[in-house]
Amino acid sequence: MNRQTTQSSGGGAGRTALWVVLALALAALAYLTLGLAIPNNPLYSDRSANGISKYQFLEACQEQIPHTPEMESVRSELTAQNMLGEDDSLYTELIPDSEELVDSIRVSNEPETSWEMTVPVRVHSQLTGKPLAQIVSQCRYDREQNAVMVMLRPAPQGL
Repeated sequence: MNRQTTQSSGGGAGRTALWVVLALALAALAYLTLGLAIPNNPLYSDRSANGISKYQFLEACQEQIPHTPEMESVRSELTAQNMLGEDDSLYTELIPDSEELVDSIRVSNEPETSWEMTVPVRVHSQLTGKPLAQIVSQCRYDREQNAVMVMLRPAPQGL
């Protein structure tokens, strides 16, 4: 039996170069993500300083609009004007697009309040999907109570 053994080169230099390139690529990715992308993200916010992130504030505001006490008076007025049936319900939609919506979130000057936002809201019939009215939502985050406060008021042109 004649055995032939071949020995391959260790490839140490090539392997080292590959690890160096991989490490540099990961460092560049980390820099792009942490150094550039996060601070330039419009939803980026200092949660520890403001008590809640902009994203959480926006979500809480949207969720609470239909449950405000003022929404019942909007419903009553639309029903009285025969724009909404007794068995119909309402749903709301924030009018500004995403970019305008995020830009409308501001840091409040009031004590114990971090974020505030005032935006127009369109009220729709749940059954028909038809837009019925436009109102204005004023949202604030109260750090002391750890809660988003929402108040509605009629739009300048009214219901």
